[in-house]
Amino acid sequence: MLRLQSREPHLHEGLDHFKQSANLAYWLRRMSPVVEFKDFAAELEGMDDLYPDERDLRKFLTKYGTEYLAFDFGFQVCLYYQLERTQNPSQFSPALSGEYLVDVCHMMKFKHVSPHAMFLVYKSIFI
Repeated sequence: MLRLQSREPHLHEGLDHFKQSANLAYWLRRMSPVVEFKDFAAELEGMDDLYPDERDLRKFLTKYGTEYLAFDFGFQVCLYYQLERTQNPSQFSPALSGEYLVDVCHMMKFKHVSPHAMFLVYKSIFI
């Protein structure tokens, strides 16, 4: 973050939370912190006993676990800062559909998504 901030000298107050979140999400995605996961609940119950939504979520996380972790981490940071700025937090709730999450995670996995692009994604959600 310090290196990024030093390259943008016109920012007197530092990087905003959208840029910080975008850079964190970008590097989390690039560094691939998720190397393995195990679904103990599915083994105990069996995939046939799960509700369709639970089955779909498990398939989604199997396919896009790292990308979802990176995107959601940045999203939660943005959400925290936006809630602090909002006068009435109970009326502020950006809802992301499952289709949107699949599209974002697919894009992050198979396309070169820069921190600048992630900045635009986060900012477009909240502004």
